[in-house]
Amino acid sequence: MASEHSVVEIKEIVYDRRFTTEDLNMLELVTKGCCQDHKDKKIRRVPEMLRNFEEYFEPQIISIGPIHYNNPRIDQSTNSEFKIRLMRKFFESSQVSIFRTFKLIKDNINELKNSFDEDVTKTYEDDTLVRMLFLDGCAILQFIDSFVHKELIWLEVTRGQVEIIIQDLFLLENQIPFQVLMLLLQSSNRKDIFLTSIRDFMDRNAL
Repeated sequence: MASEHSVVEIKEIVYDRRFTTEDLNMLELVTKGCCQDHKDKKIRRVPEMLRNFEEYFEPQIISIGPIHYNNPRIDQSTNSEFKIRLMRKFFESSQVSIFRTFKLIKDNINELKNSFDEDVTKTYEDDTLVRMLFLDGCAILQFIDSFVHKELIWLEVTRGQVEIIIQDLFLLENQIPFQVLMLLLQSSNRKDIFLTSIRDFMDRNAL
């Protein structure tokens, strides 16, 4: 889930004791270079020189956005089931019209596409991107709200799965524009509650 003012910005690589000092020095230099080179702050693929560390970029349970959409290494049945159930719960709890909200995403798809590097979205039709962003945005909002309020039991996920999903939501290549979330909440009378949940979630889990 990208921040409101910067969609994706490579800030830090999670250090792992399996990495050598040379690995870490290289990662630090490359990461700084990526930040300097990509001041447009679009959602993009991690540079090839960092692909050896895909465990920090590739989701395990839930894919968000176009980069890992239909990734064969993700269990698509579990991925789809979780997101659809989260979407349904979102509309039950947010008290907004599913049709009106879907139209908001559709009407703003050109602007939303501009938040991505062109290479990321060029293979997708607009209708596919609309459905993708709509579903993923609903899933993010409801997962965060349920997690913060300790109400995830209805999703029937294990503690281990919850921890992995949280990790998935922070991965560099697993992002959508914050504007998607704001559009989804635009007509909800629980907007402030969801936004507070997002802040609490970030405070608890951000690096």
